[in-house]
Amino acid sequence: MKAYHYTVSDRIASIAKHGIKLSEAGVIPPEKPAVWFSTNPVYEMTALKSGAKSVQEMEKSGFMPIRYVVDMDMIDWEYHKAYSGIHPVIAQGLEESGRQCNANPSEWFAVYEPVKKWLAVEVYHDGEWGELEEEEMEQLASQNASLRPPFDEDLGFGFFFSVEALISLMNRAG
Repeated sequence: MKAYHYTVSDRIASIAKHGIKLSEAGVIPPEKPAVWFSTNPVYEMTALKSGAKSVQEMEKSGFMPIRYVVDMDMIDWEYHKAYSGIHPVIAQGLEESGRQCNANPSEWFAVYEPVKKWLAVEVYHDGEWGELEEEEMEQLASQNASLRPPFDEDLGFGFFFSVEALISLMNRAG
């Protein structure tokens, strides 16, 4: 299945060195950490950074949207909910949070091991995705990113909702 791992250019060096790592942010055992992908060919809205409401807004704020294109077997969100060990309240919160930012959980897919091979790396610029050449990736990886906010390279595919919202969901679930 063709899918995309959306991130930003600041992560290119880490991904080149380690592959696309399992996202452990917000994962509470016994849930299995995963590498997350989306089949949305435009952008996965849950991957937006810095409070941006669109990939265009994110680009204008100084982030360089990047996506890794893969074609591999993956599990879908429904399978992950049923078999990964994710708490149902957390799964519900992720779905609600995703829908609030116009994401579609039916486009979410995962694998349970780091990904070290991809078909292409693409950059979003002026409303279009274009493939990055190897030398462009090396240049981005070596650039001084001091003008950009620091990122935890392990965060990966991010879902954003407050601790208060999570506690509220857990209380509602009993």
